[in-house]
Amino acid sequence: SNGSLITPEVARRLRELRVAAVEMSLHGATAAVHDRATERPGSFEALWAGVRALSAAGGRLKLKTPLTRLNEHEIDAMR
Repeated sequence: SNGSLITPEVARRLRELRVAAVEMSLHGATAAVHDRATERPGSFEALWAGVRALSAAGGRLKLKTPLTRLNEHEIDAMR
């Protein structure tokens, strides 16, 4: 998921359904890099809003990072 559709309501429903985990892609440690990689302004904040909603609902999350030339300089910050 890119996290943009994970609202508090969706997060609660995922928890009720006992979804093992939701995988989300982190494309950069900063909004500038993440949004450039996704070609979608605001996608970094949308991702973190989804992470916060899922966390607040007690859901499990896996963040995945595809390593690219755009984000390789931020790998330590992403960890």
